[in-house]
Amino acid sequence: MSAGTRPGARFADMFGSFPTAERLAFDIRSFGSVEGYHDMFGARLSRILGVPRDVLAAVGQLSEVDYVKRAVELLEPHTRSAAELVADLTAQGATATVLHNPLPTTPYLSNDSLAELVAPFPDRLIGFCRIRAEDPEAAAAEIRRCAALGLRGVTFTPFWHRMRANDPALDPVYRACLDADLPIWIHTSVFWERRTPLSFEHPLYLDEVATRFPDLRIIAGHGGWPWIPEMVTVAWRQTNVYIDFSAFRPRHLATAGTGWDMLWYQLPRMLSHKVVFGSTWQLLGLPVSDVLAELDGLGLDGRTLHRWRYANLAGVLRLPEAPEEAP
Repeated sequence: MSAGTRPGARFADMFGSFPTAERLAFDIRSFGSVEGYHDMFGARLSRILGVPRDVLAAVGQLSEVDYVKRAVELLEPHTRSAAELVADLTAQGATATVLHNPLPTTPYLSNDSLAELVAPFPDRLIGFCRIRAEDPEAAAAEIRRCAALGLRGVTFTPFWHRMRANDPALDPVYRACLDADLPIWIHTSVFWERRTPLSFEHPLYLDEVATRFPDLRIIAGHGGWPWIPEMVTVAWRQTNVYIDFSAFRPRHLATAGTGWDMLWYQLPRMLSHKVVFGSTWQLLGLPVSDVLAELDGLGLDGRTLHRWRYANLAGVLRLPEAPEEAP
């Protein structure tokens, strides 16, 4: 099913993939820095991007010295330009695509680089700055700086920094988001770094943040699985908490026994205005069109489908084009 087969076929993507040579280099750096990720995602990354596995392996083995230069040289023959990627996404119906910076490895992809990437495509690409939360005051200053650069949201991954989202030390980060009027995406799901307790990502911590900062737009990244009853309750209870369904295939949501049952039940009901679409197509190893086809094939009513595909995220991101109800 193509992106043009239904009313409201356009979509806004809370977690897009954008594999230019430089960004892919840092995606590989991120996978290599976390035990378990490369084994899980390396083969599908090669398959979906058409980058030979030996090239991916060679990039993964590069040292820190001149990493970016050497990685780009290896990857550039197998990747597309930013303009080509934007044209492809637009052809598939993408109205806006959020780009997050990869995990802050050494070396890392700077927020300045992301700002430079999205600047030529302000109507299509939305950059979320990556923060280093270990120093909350410095992170707050970086948020303010990035807002001035034109970045339009913040990305925070609790397990990477071993900081729970409800830690009061993070209050300067949340206040900076409010002051700059930026939403914050907080990783809230399973992760494969096995030396850190899974509990760092529990969605109940978001309830405390939302209670302290009721005007802060909070996006629970990757849906809150495996704590779906708690995630549903937090998003239902807190008007400023949204659920980003990404990194999982849409068909799993409607499949009994996968743990998504309560979200599936509430999706067309109490949470019809709270769930946003994220493709993570590179991570899933599927074209965006296939991810959308699975979503379209779930049998949801037109209004719920349109909200999930587009309108909910348009509201969260305050896109220039006002959300509309599907016919």
